[in-house]
Amino acid sequence: MSVSECDDDLAARPMEYPGRAVDGTGVLVGDEYRQLATVEDIERELRRAAKPGLSQRRPVVAVGSNACAAVMRRKLAEVDGCVPFLLGTVSDISVGHSAHRSVAGFIPAAPFRRPGPPISVVMTMLTPEQLSAVDRTEPNYRRVEIECDTAGLRVGTAEVYVSLWGVIAPPGEEPFGLTPQQHLHNELRARCPRFGVTEPPRATVVLSRVLAEEGWVAGSNL
Repeated sequence: MSVSECDDDLAARPMEYPGRAVDGTGVLVGDEYRQLATVEDIERELRRAAKPGLSQRRPVVAVGSNACAAVMRRKLAEVDGCVPFLLGTVSDISVGHSAHRSVAGFIPAAPFRRPGPPISVVMTMLTPEQLSAVDRTEPNYRRVEIECDTAGLRVGTAEVYVSLWGVIAPPGEEPFGLTPQQHLHNELRARCPRFGVTEPPRATVVLSRVLAEEGWVAGSNL
């Protein structure tokens, strides 16, 4: 599958966040996402491309747009952009929305602890150099280690980016789950009267302040 720089351009089209997640396991090589069935296939592809193997990479749970090949291509533009994508499961974790607005205008995803059965997730396998590059694109997050099960790999932990702002949660209720931007905006307009004063082109920090003042922020507990 061809991956263009124009694909999933969330800075230009923030309401399309989080973009299109990869459709199954594979490897991003240059401007192409090569869908591959097994870990062995991925290892062969990495060797063919003379790239570091999976044992030299760290699994990172791809919350939100990091599961999108085009987004990762842009984030890694200054370093080697070859990225394997695998499928995995995590337990007692759900995905909602960070209590802040990105500079691009969307309200991004963020994980939080919620007891429950395992959920399926996309995992990016990043080299140390790639991980540092992604860190630089995530100033509103910190990276933490969690337990995970990555299909075909003998690893029991992975990294995940946790919001420094907390997650959006109505007062006295569970955090919102990840939902399309338009639906999220509609919910916030209907239930949080001051949400309207935070909408673009106003500064991104306004949303965080309003949500905190109105009691609409919960900790991730991760």
